[in-house]
Amino acid sequence: MDALEQKIQALSGYPAIGEKLARRFGELLRRQDDWGLFRVNPLRFGEQNDVEPRAALDLFVHAARVGLFDFAFNQLCFGCGGVAYSHDSLDGVGIESYDCTTCDVTYDASLDERLEVSFTISPAVKRLHIAPYGDPDSYFRAYSSGNVQRSPQLLAQAQIAIIAFMSIQPEGQQVLKLKTTPGQTLGILSLDGHSRVEFDIAEGGPLRPTLGYHPHGPETARLKMGVGDVELTITNFRPGPIGGLVGDGVRMKKAAEQHPPKWHPFVTGKKLLNNQSFRDLFRVQALAPDLKLNLKSLTLLFTDLKGSTELYDRTGDVYAYGIVQEHFRVLAEAVRRHEGAIVKTMGDAIMASFSSSRDAVAAAVEMMAAMETVNRKVKADGYETGLKVGLHEGSALAVNAESRLDYFGQTVNIAARVQALASSGEIWLTEPVLAAEGVGEALRAAGLGTERKVVSLKGVGAPTPVFRLATPASR
Repeated sequence: MDALEQKIQALSGYPAIGEKLARRFGELLRRQDDWGLFRVNPLRFGEQNDVEPRAALDLFVHAARVGLFDFAFNQLCFGCGGVAYSHDSLDGVGIESYDCTTCDVTYDASLDERLEVSFTISPAVKRLHIAPYGDPDSYFRAYSSGNVQRSPQLLAQAQIAIIAFMSIQPEGQQVLKLKTTPGQTLGILSLDGHSRVEFDIAEGGPLRPTLGYHPHGPETARLKMGVGDVELTITNFRPGPIGGLVGDGVRMKKAAEQHPPKWHPFVTGKKLLNNQSFRDLFRVQALAPDLKLNLKSLTLLFTDLKGSTELYDRTGDVYAYGIVQEHFRVLAEAVRRHEGAIVKTMGDAIMASFSSSRDAVAAAVEMMAAMETVNRKVKADGYETGLKVGLHEGSALAVNAESRLDYFGQTVNIAARVQALASSGEIWLTEPVLAAEGVGEALRAAGLGTERKVVSLKGVGAPTPVFRLATPASR
């Protein structure tokens, strides 16, 4: 049995995947060339192979859990489509900023739209024969996102702007023969080395310049050279190979600004953290204790089961426990169905997170409808319970809290306090949730209205507008 077959067999043991899907997945993987197994986008893979997007992400997350694939967390530049940095763990992402050497732009390091989560086949299963330093196309492909769609105009400009390719092994040298003209804007862009060297071309400058690449980077950011037939000798003093594109960086940057790329949908860091399979299968013990990851936008949902304490007092542990667990089951199903994840449970309450407010509101409405079935059973036995839900959208920090990926910040506090405003059978929203894309249309389509109030929330200085959803359970 080969390594791929072993992993597929392990994958088939998960009820969420099953034998049929695991076998089909294995057949699809065997058909891929090496590039097809490098930084795979689950959403695009699913689209090409008739697998629903959520199921495709679950499939790759489970595949990573059995060691079939490795995660890659890629910090992207939306100007050129390049992978500025790639990490094999969330630890590497951080909360500060990162630079795109190509575009000379600094980006905030968040888990939102610029962090691409991809999957590369594990070397224990198959060692890929990808040679990024072999030719310009392979180099560019290895250090660019596979999800970028560059315009024909940009590709045409790249053909003109790039005039040579630098590829040097450790302790090796390469001589580049260039024909320079006054005022020419040439340089070397090293995608793997995260550096750029601009050429200062002028009459009387050296025609035999030299340039060294050291572990810290190139020995200079501006290299003087003359006009005419120039022979540039480059030496690699780094412990590994170094590559680079030689050409007109100004032309390339201008072309990227005039013809920005488009993107295929891909899995963001935020989407991964809001995937229930990822939270169920991967714990954060291996991550740094002081882990902090920035999210610019996250929708949080808090619930509370009203009447559960009285239920335990009046019915005893066995009956009450069964009702509470059934309540957890229907809530978890609603969260998963709407592409969210349960962050934690607190007594008989949950905290869940979603990438979009529309998904969060849809989950809340479904929870309330599902709880009606639970409540009918409880009422038939002479008791009463009721669900209370609150939602808020805003920025947050993802942190390692006692070996669990949790969220911290004012968004968490406000969401919890909005839930506390609700009575049994009520859903309360903040203004950012109600104003989010698709929420208003979804509420109108479901025949749901809102009632606005302005309240004072503990820890929030200004009065806060909040909205009570008129759900069927609260009418």
